[in-house]
Amino acid sequence: MNPPLLALSGFGMRYQPGAAATLADIRFDLARGRCLGVVGESGSGKSTLATALIGLLPPGAEAWGEGQFDRSLIDWHDQRAWRVRRGQRIGFVFQDAAASLHPLRSVQSQLREMLASQSAIAQALEEVGLPADAEFLRRLPQQISGGQRQRLMLALALARQPDLLIADEPTSALDALASAAIRRLLLQLKSERGLALILVSHDLDTVTAVADDLLLLRQGRIVSSGATATVLQGRTEAYVQQLLRCRPRLLDNPRRLGLPATPAPAPIIAAPMARPALLVRQLAVHYRGRRALQVAAMDLASGAVLGVIGASGSGKSTLALALLQLIDSSAEQLIVAGTDPRGLRGSARKHWRGQVQVVFQDPGTALDPMQNVAAAIGEALDLHQLALTPAARRERIGELLTSVHLDAGLATRYPHQLSGGQKQRVAIARALAVRPSLLICDEAISALDVSVQAEVLNLLADLREQQRLTLVFIGHDLAAISFIADQLLVLDQGQIVEAGATDAVLRHPQHPVTRALIAALPERLRLSDYPAN
Repeated sequence: MNPPLLALSGFGMRYQPGAAATLADIRFDLARGRCLGVVGESGSGKSTLATALIGLLPPGAEAWGEGQFDRSLIDWHDQRAWRVRRGQRIGFVFQDAAASLHPLRSVQSQLREMLASQSAIAQALEEVGLPADAEFLRRLPQQISGGQRQRLMLALALARQPDLLIADEPTSALDALASAAIRRLLLQLKSERGLALILVSHDLDTVTAVADDLLLLRQGRIVSSGATATVLQGRTEAYVQQLLRCRPRLLDNPRRLGLPATPAPAPIIAAPMARPALLVRQLAVHYRGRRALQVAAMDLASGAVLGVIGASGSGKSTLALALLQLIDSSAEQLIVAGTDPRGLRGSARKHWRGQVQVVFQDPGTALDPMQNVAAAIGEALDLHQLALTPAARRERIGELLTSVHLDAGLATRYPHQLSGGQKQRVAIARALAVRPSLLICDEAISALDVSVQAEVLNLLADLREQQRLTLVFIGHDLAAISFIADQLLVLDQGQIVEAGATDAVLRHPQHPVTRALIAALPERLRLSDYPAN
C-alpha cells in the first residue's frame, strides 16, 4: 500500500481555552488515490475537522495531536506553512458554492485568479465537464445551475494540481442527476490523477459510493473507522442503521419515520374543483425575452401535498416565485389559496399574503441574525395584527414554538445559537404564525443532515394532518418527496413533463427525465421491482 499522504494521530481541538473538546482522539491515514469518507450527524464535528485540515482554526482555538502531511510534521498554528499548502497542495470545496463564488465576477474572472492562460482555463473547465466557450465564461454565478456552480468550485480547487482535495458536502444541495455526476467526477479524478480525497457528508449513501474508507463521527469522537464495507457491517451497525433509516426509500411506508398515513392521492391535472387550493392554466414566466416556465395546467385540492421535482434549472423555484407573485408572470387562469391574487390591492392583497406562506431552503439566510426567535415570529404577528396585547403575543409565540416541537424557552435565542434543524423549525413557525392555508416549501430540507431532514418531514406531515394544511413541497430528493407527497409534478426546461399520483408516476414513469431521476438514486432507495435502464 502507498505511504500515507496525510496521517493524524490523537488529534483534538477546542474553540477556546478551558472549553470542552470539539474533536478528540481523531486518527486516520490517507494515501494518494484513496478516498476517506467522513460521516456523521449535525454537530458531530465533520466540518470542523475539514477546516482544521486546511489550517482554518478560529482565533483562540487550541489544537493538539500529531499530524503529518507528505512526511512533514504539521504545526497546527503555523499559518505561513498553511498558506503554502492551501491551494498549492490541498484544495478545498465548500458546501455552498453560491456563497463561495463572487456574485459579481464572471466565470473567467474567478478562474483568472488561479490560472494565467486561456488554455489552462479551458483545460480546467473541460476536466470537470463544463463548457469553455466565450458565452459560458462571461456568465455570473447566478446565471449557471447549481451543478455547474459546484463543478466550477471543483475546477478552482483543482486548478493548482493539489495532492489532496477536501470536499465538504459537495452534493447536498444538488438534484439527483447533478449529484450522481459529481460522484462520477470525483471517482474519475481519484483514479486518473491519483488524488487523495476527503469527502465530508451527512449522506451515507453518497459517501459509500465514492469512499474506500469511512470515519464515522458522533459528538466529536470516532464511532467507527476502517474499510467502507467493514464499517457498514461492523459492531456499530445500530448507528449506521440509524443514519440509513433517516433517509426513506422511494415510496417507503409513511409509518417508517413516524409519519401519519396520507389520504388517497388525487390527480394533479383534474376537473375544476369548487374551491381548489391551486388552479393554474397557461402560466408563463419570461426572463429577458426567454421563456423560463410554461405550465399548461395544474390543479391541487385543499389539504393535499404536491411534490415538485426536477433537475437544476428545470424551473422549480421559478414556479414557486410565480405562485407567490414575487416575479412577473402571465396566466389565463390563476387561483392560489382559493383566490386570484392578480387583481388584489391594499388590505385584500395583504390578507391573501397571509394565506400563502413560504419556507426557504437556507434558514440561516432566511432569518435575520439580529433578531431573536421571539422577534422573528412576532414580526409576522405584528404585521397582520394577530396579537393585540404583549401577553397575547408571548402566548402565541409559545404556542407556535410548541407546534413545531421546540421549547418555548428558545424564544430569547438568536439564529447563531440554534442548530440547523432548530432554525428551520423556527422558519416554519414564522410561516405558520399568520395561519396560512397554503405553505410552499422550496428546498426546505436540502441544507439539513439526514436525521434533521427526518424531523422536518415528520413535522410537516403532522401539521398537514392536524391543520389540513395544503403543501407544495419543492425539492431535489425524490425519495423524500415521495415520502410526503400525494401527487408529483416533474419539471424539465420549464415545462411539466410528467404529473399524477406519486405512486403511479414513480412505479410507471413515462418520461426519460423521470426515469433518469429515479435511476440516479442510490440503489437501496429505489423500488425493488423498478426496471433496469
